[in-house]
Amino acid sequence: MNKPGLVVISMLLSLAAPAMACQPGGKDAAACDHKGEKQGKMARMRAMHHANPMPNLMMMVTKKGDDLNLNAEQEMALAEWREKSRPVIKENVAKVIKLEDEIMTATLEGADKAVLMAKVDEMLALRRDIAARKANCRDNLKKILNEDQYNTVINAYSAHQSKKHQRMNNKSM
Repeated sequence: MNKPGLVVISMLLSLAAPAMACQPGGKDAAACDHKGEKQGKMARMRAMHHANPMPNLMMMVTKKGDDLNLNAEQEMALAEWREKSRPVIKENVAKVIKLEDEIMTATLEGADKAVLMAKVDEMLALRRDIAARKANCRDNLKKILNEDQYNTVINAYSAHQSKKHQRMNNKSM
């Protein structure tokens, strides 16, 4: 294999491996039992971000629920949305990760380009579906929350991201 091909495969492996760690059905799922709930949750969050970088605003609604002063109607509407949407997105994220693994394996095993591209198309369709669902979630939040509540969620998410980037930058120094 030529050097550029090895570089591409190496990059794919480095991108997919962290996302596959501790995922249901992943190669290392059994080995992750010792990591505890917090690390398992973090791996799932990394997998979600890996599958689609759009903000997970419902996470912020859950974290900042007390600060939002939600009324009973809002709480019910958010719970219904979460119950309907979360399982589909989680399933699609797991499928994206599985397809990435299949694509990587098939590439290394010399699969035909048409087979690889069909899997890539399937993975991209799932990523698009996740993005559409997250956009729908954002639009739904705008309908359920009042302007101040929605701004609280957006500001909390922005602050969360800023802290996360600071931690990452501090680790790299």
